[in-house]
Amino acid sequence: MWSALSALALVLAAAAAAPANNGWAFLGYGTKGIGRGGAEVAVADGALAAARNPALLMELPRVRLDGNLLWFLERTRSNSPFGDELIENSEPWPVPALGVAWDPDPAGPPAQTPWLDLGGGSWRLGFNLHQPVALVFAPSAVAAARLGPELSVGCALNVLLALIHLDAGGGITGSGGGEVEYTPRGIVRVFREPDGTPVDPPRPYDAGTGEPVRWAEVFELVTHSPPPPPGLAVDPTPGAELEIRNAFGAGLQAQLGLLWRPRPELALGLAVRSPGIIFSPRGKGTLDLSRAVAAIDANPEAHELLQALVETFVPNAGRRGYKARYRVEADDLILPPVVSLGAAWWPNARWMLALDVRWIGWDMAVDAIDLVARRGDNEDFNEINGGPDAEVRFPLFWRDQFVLALGTSVGLADWLAVRAGYNFGNDPVPARTRSAGPIVIEHHLTFGASVYWQGWDFDLAYVYGLPAQRFVESDGTTFKTELHLFYAGVGYQF
Repeated sequence: MWSALSALALVLAAAAAAPANNGWAFLGYGTKGIGRGGAEVAVADGALAAARNPALLMELPRVRLDGNLLWFLERTRSNSPFGDELIENSEPWPVPALGVAWDPDPAGPPAQTPWLDLGGGSWRLGFNLHQPVALVFAPSAVAAARLGPELSVGCALNVLLALIHLDAGGGITGSGGGEVEYTPRGIVRVFREPDGTPVDPPRPYDAGTGEPVRWAEVFELVTHSPPPPPGLAVDPTPGAELEIRNAFGAGLQAQLGLLWRPRPELALGLAVRSPGIIFSPRGKGTLDLSRAVAAIDANPEAHELLQALVETFVPNAGRRGYKARYRVEADDLILPPVVSLGAAWWPNARWMLALDVRWIGWDMAVDAIDLVARRGDNEDFNEINGGPDAEVRFPLFWRDQFVLALGTSVGLADWLAVRAGYNFGNDPVPARTRSAGPIVIEHHLTFGASVYWQGWDFDLAYVYGLPAQRFVESDGTTFKTELHLFYAGVGYQF
C-alpha cells in the first residue's frame, strides 16, 4: 500500500518545483476561481469549487466533472555581496487538478441561481484532487447537505500525499527557509603521525587538555579565525548543505464549509481547513560540508590549520570529499490551518462580484523541519559527524498570512464570460531566512475567460506575480523574483 501511494505521489509531483502564490499555498483551485484572484469561497462555478468550500457541492448541477492543468514560469535574479549575479528560470511543467460532483438524491425540487440550473437533492457527494500546498496532493472525498432553502453545509476528508524536495543551507538558497542547523558530534582522533605513519587504533586528540577535542570545537575555531585580507571574496556563511530528493509521506486533513444565501443574488461562505499532518516522510538525501571546508580553506589564516587537520585527523585524508549520502526521515510535518470568509453578489444575471478574506496559519506549521539522516556512506564525514547517523534542523520561522482576494466575472454572451481579479497576501517569510522564488510575492493580478458549448466549459486563466525584491539579512544577498502562471481547464455538465 505504501509503495503504491509513493508511486502515485511521484507521478503527480512531476512538477517538483511547482511554485505557490500565498506562501506555499495556491491562489485557488479551479481555473475560473483563479481568474477572479482566488475569490471562490461563495461561488460554485465548477466541481473544483468544493476543494475550497465543501458546501458548494449543493450549488452545482446534479452531475458535473471539471479538471485543469497549471503551467508556470518563474524568474529569479540574485545578487551576492561580492557582485555575483545569478539568474534562474524555471521550466514549465503541468500540474493537474480534478473535481467531480454527483447527486445520489435527485428527487428534491430544483432551485435557481444566476447562470446555473441547480439540482434540488438534499445531499451530494463529490471527489476532487488538488494541492493544499505545493508538492502535497490531496485526493478528497466530499459530502454536502442542504439544511434549508438558504443554508448548506459540507465536509471533506483529504488524504495527503507529499513528495518533498529540499535544497538549503551553506550559501544555497532554500525554498523558504534558513540555513541548515547541523553540529558535528565526533571527537577528533589521530589517524596519522606528522611523518605519515598510520596510528592503529586511532587515538583521541586532547591538545594537552586531558579532554578529547570535538569536531564542533574545531569548526567553531576555524570559522571564527581573523577575517581574510580586503578584497578576498569568501563565503560569509559556510555551513552544511542539505539536499533531499523524493522523500515521500502520507497523512490526513479535514475540511468544513457553510454556504448561506439570504437573497437569490447574494451568497456568503465560510470554509475551515484543519491543520494537516504528514507522517514521517522518508527518502534519500545528501549532507555536504564541501563549501564549508572550501570557505575555511580560502581564509589564509585558517588554511594551514585545515590542511593539518585533514592529513592527521580523518581516515581517508579528505580524498572522497565531504559529501555523504543518507537515508533521511523527517519528523511529522504539519500543514497550516486555513479559515476563509467569502461573499458573492450578482447585480444582474451576467455580472458577478466576489470577495474572499483568508487566514493561513503558517506560524504553527512552518517553524522548523527536523530530520534524521541515517547510514552515511562517507567515512571521513562519519568521523567528523561522530557516526553514520546525523541530526539536522532546517529552521523556517514563518509568520501567519492574511489574504485578500477580489474578483469579478462578466458574461459577454451566452457562450462567453471574462474574469479579472487581484490577490494580496503578506509575505510570511522573515528576512533573516534564506528564501527565493514566488513564495515572497505579495501582489498578484489575474485574468480569465470561459467559452461554453453544449454542456462543455473551456477555461483559461493567467496569474502575474508582480516583481518582489528581498534582502537576506544572514548573508547580504539581494534577489528579485516574478511569476507567471497559466491555467487551462475543461468542465462538463451531464
